Amino acid sequence: MLLCDRYELGDVIGRGGMADVHAGVDTKLQRDVAIKILRPGSVAADDLETRFEEEGRVAARLQHPNVVAVFDTGVTDDGRPFIVMERLPGATLGDRMRSGALDDDTVKHIAIEVLAAMGAAHAAGVVHRDIKPGNILLTDDGHAKIADFGIARESDNLLVDPTTTNVLTGTPAYIAPERLVGRPATAQSDLWALGVVLYEALTGSKPVAGVAPLVTARPDVDRTLAATVDRAMAVDPDQRFGSAVEMAAAINGDATVILPRPPASPSRPRRRTAAIGAGIAAVILGVTIGVLAGRDGGTPPATPVRPASATATTTSSTVITASVPVQNVGPAPTRVRRGGKGKKGRND
Repeated sequence: MLLCDRYELGDVIGRGGMADVHAGVDTKLQRDVAIKILRPGSVAADDLETRFEEEGRVAARLQHPNVVAVFDTGVTDDGRPFIVMERLPGATLGDRMRSGALDDDTVKHIAIEVLAAMGAAHAAGVVHRDIKPGNILLTDDGHAKIADFGIARESDNLLVDPTTTNVLTGTPAYIAPERLVGRPATAQSDLWALGVVLYEALTGSKPVAGVAPLVTARPDVDRTLAATVDRAMAVDPDQRFGSAVEMAAAINGDATVILPRPPASPSRPRRRTAAIGAGIAAVILGVTIGVLAGRDGGTPPATPVRPASATATTTSSTVITASVPVQNVGPAPTRVRRGGKGKKGRND
């Protein structure tokens, strides 16, 4: 099959949520390419075209050695948009991870190159929103490249996805906790997703409910790398790294950026409420990774204890119930001290 009288469509070499990736040949330039083409009936035609135009435009803007290059876009005779991009021999990080945990040096190398690509994207005002092992391609000569900017958005318009209004997009196990309660995607949510990817690459499994420090799952791991991954997965986005550049510096051993910034001290009346809010956020994170990770092939989570419930609703109408202890945050009860005979009591 020849697309636009130029691109020869070959066998399927990869599958995504709504598109197939084919081996292809650019007959004009006589070079191998990969052609990503939508499967029939994936989304309404107008939405498909919008999404593919967006992906092609965003990826073409990011000229970086660690981003998969996009060469061209088009539409098939039957109205399906397609993207022509560089064809890379090799596998995805997800393919490599199926064989088990990776060694520290390999993970560090992959992380540094992925962070270089993320830093370039963020500097251009683009948040990827779907960082995961399957979107990190590993070349035969040992380099890592980010692919699939299909749900990426420019950072000044992140609340609405280009394909489906008010739908939370991304792969569940790698979606940052704040996005589950309606906050927009940011550079910090991309860094959180990469933290989960690195945790999984180092341990062979996704983090489970509770998100214990990485060293508890793999005691022999490099301590600097473990501390970096732990900070990337902080529940509070403000406690994560400020940028991809900062996280890369931490992986390279810069002790000044490994530890999170100290949180601002809340005023006394709000202290107890703030602590409870942090507890709820931590449990949402645990439920998010533990429960939703099952959809992406992870280890089934343990059953949580349920002293009481708090519910968070996502923009995609997904409801996640987190079990948290509930404390009394109202005013302390008034004690009445009774006076002696013939005297009125008084309140303390």
